[in-house]
Amino acid sequence: MMMKEHIRISLLKNPLTFSIIRFIIKKMITDVKEAEKFSFSPLSSILGMRLTQIREEISALLSILKKIQPQYILEIGTGSGGTFFLFTRVAESNAILITIDLPGGPFGGGYPEWKIPLFKSFARGDQKIYLIRLTPITLRHLTKLGEF
Repeated sequence: MMMKEHIRISLLKNPLTFSIIRFIIKKMITDVKEAEKFSFSPLSSILGMRLTQIREEISALLSILKKIQPQYILEIGTGSGGTFFLFTRVAESNAILITIDLPGGPFGGGYPEWKIPLFKSFARGDQKIYLIRLTPITLRHLTKLGEF
């Protein structure tokens, strides 16, 4: 395990630090612009939520979504969770947000189980968050369902 990953796990498994991180995410980063700044900040990288998108592109997408304030968002490919975090800030406060990922997927997909509480802490207001982690076997079964 890489040292950075070990530090992240230690931070998020410690109840006090997790409470502080959760407080920052829930109470201090409520505005879309603040969320975007956070997502490109060193703290975001420390938490393993670094965005890989080009900042101008994600900003444009967030501007569109903020106007729409979607009630439902489905993200395919959770990655490190940075984009999913931003989606929680542009969606309605009672939206349903679903993210699907394939651990060990061909595009570097998959987040470790210890990140699940972090991702669930992204919820704002009455938002409902559903994290779906597919396995290669589950994916194969779903693909077969599409053949019928």
